Amino acid sequence: MKRIVLFLATNLAVMITLSIVLSLLGVTGYLTPSGLDHSALMVFCLVWGMGGAFISLLISRFMAKRAMGVQLVDGKSGQAELDWLHQTVGQLTRKAGLPMPEVGIYDSPEVNAFATGPSKSRSLVAVSTGLLRSMRREEVEIQRGFRFGRTSSLRKEASNGMCDRREWRRPSMHLMPCHRARKRC
Repeated sequence: MKRIVLFLATNLAVMITLSIVLSLLGVTGYLTPSGLDHSALMVFCLVWGMGGAFISLLISRFMAKRAMGVQLVDGKSGQAELDWLHQTVGQLTRKAGLPMPEVGIYDSPEVNAFATGPSKSRSLVAVSTGLLRSMRREEVEIQRGFRFGRTSSLRKEASNGMCDRREWRRPSMHLMPCHRARKRC
């Protein structure tokens, strides 16, 4: 229910913001008595298409934390598993030449992890409890390292649970997310 409310509130805020921008640009309508105003329609489409995408990107980290219930990890929690996760992400980002993202964990039985954020310096990497419970540390490191090395960016990188652990030892192969493979991990 919380996700639906956040989704609706976000879209309403985007619609209001972009409607104000269109009004300020003087684009109040693209249908005129003489027909279609192509210039106004192009501005309308540009503002809605690009504006919506940029706003979504700007709020992606905030929305991911709220929608998934991500608890941030600072590496000083005293819980060995969480401190290890923070340290591992730190090592991988340094190796990839990226700034340290926020690191979080969220409660889900699914084997899943994702990274999001508007820029490399304002990103979030989150891992599900299911991933930490079902994988050995080496497997998590291989899986996260593959993603960091392949993308060299933390934005919009979703690394869903991987089905065949044997494939991780061959990084050149594309790893199939479980929900697409329709296999049970």
